[in-house]
Amino acid sequence: MDYKILIDASHGGEDIGYSSSFYKAKEANLELALILSKRLSDFKIANQLIRESDETLSYKQRTDNIKELIKGDKKYVLIVIDSGNIDNMVYYSLGDDSNFAQMLAKEINGHIIQKRLPLNPIQDYHYIRGIDKVLTLLVNLKLEDRESVNSKLKELGEGIVKAITTFLNIEYSKEVKEGEYKVEKGDTLWTIKKKFNITIEDLKELNNMKDNTVKVGSIIKISDVNEEEEDMKVTALKEEVKNKETLHRVAEGETLYMIANKYNVTTQDIRSPNNLLEEEVSPGVLLLIINN
Repeated sequence: MDYKILIDASHGGEDIGYSSSFYKAKEANLELALILSKRLSDFKIANQLIRESDETLSYKQRTDNIKELIKGDKKYVLIVIDSGNIDNMVYYSLGDDSNFAQMLAKEINGHIIQKRLPLNPIQDYHYIRGIDKVLTLLVNLKLEDRESVNSKLKELGEGIVKAITTFLNIEYSKEVKEGEYKVEKGDTLWTIKKKFNITIEDLKELNNMKDNTVKVGSIIKISDVNEEEEDMKVTALKEEVKNKETLHRVAEGETLYMIANKYNVTTQDIRSPNNLLEEEVSPGVLLLIINN
């Protein structure tokens, strides 16, 4: 029976949630939800975001939205994402098995817990747990400082994805980076060679291959990214910009919103000087950040 993953980013809109000097829970939760959705799609795992933007949703609206998505014989897993200043924890419903919760906790270096309603100990504390036909887990994540938020969200998202693939008996593989390719069913070195205009000899040399065999799901290099040369270019460019300007190289998984938040500017402040027509940015691209 197929599973569908429902992802609910807690808070939103007027409901900020936990906040500190460097991030708001509502924003971090949504950013992680988007990262998670993208990675699940890489594995062709059906998924649905409950909140896709910075909107205010009441408890009833969230629950109603979730119930509307539950159809037919498909099984559902609901991952509720929240962040704050407490340790990484995975809450699971009173009537559910702890196996999946333990998988999640292991991957995010946290622990599992159940919580009961004080006035009615036979009921779950969290309003959204206990929905029929839905395995629900509330994942609470700790984000410690401004510098680590972006990388931490990526790391935690990858941990959650790894736990989900393990739970669904799907072979896990790391995210495909720039200059890499994930081998699909029917692929051979010949088809990959034609797809990326590269010789078979170069493919074998890049990947230290002894024969022409490629495994479905494996990630192979299709180009040689010279990081030392790129770093030299960055250093040279940095010397040309003024003190009030900064060059930022987009990391894997970063969005324009995340970058703007890091430098305390708006996304439009980044788009204008870089002539960006869309919100999406590719990993490895250098952006000029002007701090007014």
